[in-house]
Amino acid sequence: MPRFFKLYNKAAAGLIIACLFLLPPQVSAHPHVFVENKIEIVFDEAGLAGFQSTWVFDEMFTIVILEDMLEISDYAMMPEHVPMIKEQAFDHLKEHGYFTDITINRKPFKVQFVKDFDARLDGEKLVYEFFIPCHVKAISSWKTVNVAQYDPTFYSALTFAEDPISLTKKEQFQVEHKTEVNQDKSYYFGMLHPWETEIRFKLKE
Repeated sequence: MPRFFKLYNKAAAGLIIACLFLLPPQVSAHPHVFVENKIEIVFDEAGLAGFQSTWVFDEMFTIVILEDMLEISDYAMMPEHVPMIKEQAFDHLKEHGYFTDITINRKPFKVQFVKDFDARLDGEKLVYEFFIPCHVKAISSWKTVNVAQYDPTFYSALTFAEDPISLTKKEQFQVEHKTEVNQDKSYYFGMLHPWETEIRFKLKE
């Protein structure tokens, strides 16, 4: 792949990071970072446990993180780089609920923390993986949980990867899920609507 990214100096690279994580919404008019996301719906013995999230970033943002933040230019990312990435280019997303919108039986659930953050390279793309705890106990009647990942400020554009939704469940539950555009959750001046996954589950009879 041509390394045209070298045309960007450190000031431009720093601006891109700021646009994603630091600057107020009115600064940005279009996406600066592009992310393909996948969500694994995870059940434990009690019911819904949460969501395993995978984000694959575009090549430009990957170069920004590697060359500007980590100061490496040969894709030689090491495990010891992960805490730095988490601190400088992920933890700030707590203020934005990690770009994850969840409702439980139509009531908002605020994502305040995540677990098991990891960062790695897949070819020439940076990948984040993290788990979003959302414990909802299964009972004999249906419970409904909705989850969507998007950036309402549109600093970054989150789009589904191939086969974006998967399910890990236990045999004692009856589970249904569907994914469709939620027209009621418009953002970016009402021009965009997120894809949202609805999960319905209960104990098997």
